[in-house]
This record gives sequence, C-alpha cells and structure tokens, in this order.
Amino acid sequence: MEMDRDGFTLLVMGFSDPKSMYFKEKYIEEFNAMENELKHIYTERQQWQTERDKGVVIRHILTDTIKMKIADSPHKRFAYPNYTNLIYRTLFNKSAKKLEQEYGVKPKENLGDYFTGGDLEKVQSAEMLISGLISCGWGYKEIKYFLANQSKMLISAE
Repeated sequence: MEMDRDGFTLLVMGFSDPKSMYFKEKYIEEFNAMENELKHIYTERQQWQTERDKGVVIRHILTDTIKMKIADSPHKRFAYPNYTNLIYRTLFNKSAKKLEQEYGVKPKENLGDYFTGGDLEKVQSAEMLISGLISCGWGYKEIKYFLANQSKMLISAE
C-alpha cells in the first residue's frame, strides 16, 4: 500500500528530528505564501467587480452625452464605438478588435470582462473625460488630438 501526500504530511508532523522540522517549516512557509496569494486574488477580484459596476454607470453617462450633445447625423450611431476605439488606442495602443483577438473574446462576450481592475479604472477615467469634453462642445478630432497629447496622463491614472 502506498502512502499519499496527506498521509505523509500527517506522519511527518508527528516527528521531531531536524529533517521533519525542516519539512514542517517549509510546509508552513508554503501554506502562508498560498494564503497571501489567495488574499491578493480576492482583493483584485473585489477591485475588478467594483470597477465593472462603476463602468456600467460611466458607459451610460458617455452614451447619454453622445445622444444629447452630438448633432444628429447618419454617423452618430458610430460615435460610441469610435470613442471606445480611441480610448483603447490611447491606453493600450490597440483597437478593440485587436484586443478582442489577443484576449480570445468570444461572440457575445464583453472585452471589459478581460481587463484588470486597474485597466477598467483607466478606461472609465477616459470615458468620463470624453463625456466632459463632448459636453463642452468638443468634436471627435479635437478630442483625439487632446488625448494624443495627454495619453501619458491617462495611462498613469490610478
């Protein structure tokens, strides 16, 4: 009959010689490292969920701003995706399509679900900034130029 890892651990925990003491110390060290990693994952998950929830509200602000402040035209319906792509190009130097390919986003999935909490926070800061600029009467070209010159500020925003 073979002894499994759990049985071995129980057996060694009962010994008091130097080799078993070394095993116990290493076991405790690894257990603590695992606990710290789980706490880190939990904290990141909480931040991610908070940012996703905020993101829904902020996206509504941007879409409502577009609806109210951009003049009606056949191209108005492309405003939100165009601003979204502008944000992604500014922050990640990639289009939404390219990011979706890199992350392996499937149809009907949301690219935002693949971002970290920190990335979501940066996207939301850019969306709020764009909403404000649109409200002030800025056009797409002005906003694009502004973001190109302020991208370091957006990328480092936390």
